[in-house]
Amino acid sequence: MTVRRALLDAAGRYDEHAHRADYYHQRRADAIAAGETRLSSGERPGLVFHLVPESAFAGDTAVSIPDDVGEGGYLPVLARGEGEVTFTADGVVAHCTSYGVTGAYVRVSRNGIVEASSHAFFTGYEDDDRTRLPATTFESAFVAGVREYLAFLEVLGVRTPVRLVLSLVNVSGVDLVHSPEEGPYVRENFPGDRVEPLGVTLRSYDGDPHEERLGPLVDAVWNAAGIDGSHERRSSSRDATDDRPGREMDSTRPDA
Repeated sequence: MTVRRALLDAAGRYDEHAHRADYYHQRRADAIAAGETRLSSGERPGLVFHLVPESAFAGDTAVSIPDDVGEGGYLPVLARGEGEVTFTADGVVAHCTSYGVTGAYVRVSRNGIVEASSHAFFTGYEDDDRTRLPATTFESAFVAGVREYLAFLEVLGVRTPVRLVLSLVNVSGVDLVHSPEEGPYVRENFPGDRVEPLGVTLRSYDGDPHEERLGPLVDAVWNAAGIDGSHERRSSSRDATDDRPGREMDSTRPDA
C-alpha cells in the first residue's frame, strides 16, 4: 500500500474506481504518445481521453453493441463526425484515416470503456513550422464528444459512476491560440510535453456535464499555457446570465 493510499484510507477518501481508471488512462496515454498502439499516428501532438465505468473492473461486464452503430453518425469521431466503423473481438472502433494515417478515432470496448483520441485539432501555420491548438475548437469538440459518448453509454445500459480522464500528449512548444474579447489572436505555448488535469467522476447521466463537471478540466488546459481559464466558457456563462434580468454575472468556477 502506498503512503498516499494509506492517508486517503485513513481519511475515508480513497476511491478504488478513480485510482484504477486513472492508472488505465495513464498507461494508454503513454502508449499513444509513443506511437505504440495500432491506431496511433507516431509521436505527434494529440489528445486522448477515457470514460471508464466502475463496472468495467467487475470482470463480468459485456455490453452489447448495436449492429447499426456505424449508421448515421451513431458513434461520431471526435471533431470529425462520422468515421469508418470496424468491429473487433474487444468492441468497436470508429476512425477517420487519410493517406493511411489515422487522425482521430473512438473505441468502445465490451467492458464499457470509451477511448477517444485525435491529432486533428493540431494544425500548422502558413508562415512557419510551429504547431497550434485552437483553444475554442478544442473545447467545443471535447465537450461535445463527452456528451455524445456518455449518451452512447447510457443507451448501452452502462451504469454510473463513470470516470473521465483527459491528457494532451507531445505538446511541448505547441501554441494554444485564442482570441481575447478585444484584439487579435494570441499565442501562448505549452512549456511541457504533457497536460494532465485531474480526472472527474460522473455519478449520473442527468444534467449537463459541461456546466457541472468539465469546467476544471478545460480550465486546466488553458492554465497549462499560462492563460487564466476558459474564455469560451466564461463568455458563455456571461451571455446566459445577461439574459436573466436582475442577476449579476457569477464568475465562480463550478465545483470540481
